[in-house]
Amino acid sequence: MPLDRGNVVARLACGVTLSLCVVWFTGTSPALSRDRISDRDIERARDACREVAQNRDWRDVRVDARDRDEERGQVTLTVRGRRDGEDRERDCTYDLHDERASFEDRDDDRRDDRSGDRRDVERAQDACRQVAENRDWRNVRTEVRDRDRDGRVVVEVSGRRRGEDRDRECRYDVRRGDAEFDDQG
Repeated sequence: MPLDRGNVVARLACGVTLSLCVVWFTGTSPALSRDRISDRDIERARDACREVAQNRDWRDVRVDARDRDEERGQVTLTVRGRRDGEDRERDCTYDLHDERASFEDRDDDRRDDRSGDRRDVERAQDACRQVAENRDWRNVRTEVRDRDRDGRVVVEVSGRRRGEDRDRECRYDVRRGDAEFDDQG
């Protein structure tokens, strides 16, 4: 049976067209294959920005969509919450192409300058020293260890009481401004 040249060319053209369509559909992300940002994209952006805030120890996080940049495939959201006893508000940009959220660096969320931490540390040491002295400790020394999960400053307190060496861990609550030894409950 002889090959019909027109039939072969038509089949080849159809195969090439089908292949190009498959490559086009599979090679682009869902955000690129349409013109507008969907409500589902906004929800993904909200979830991602909320997660970033919670990873930075924010509490009571609220996220509201503010702007959609369909050309660049980005959503800008306003994130509000509390961190270290302070109300905070930041812009968060979610990139649909990378599926990543990031906060704009507008202040010390990561405490790069550590000035706020230094004040907290000094207050923690003073408050913990005062607790020890109220228990009749002498030669009191304090050393800051870190912060616990609740944001309290953890201080190691050493000293002498009635001729015996003492060591206790003290936690200073920055929000309330008070300190207590671990054995206080």
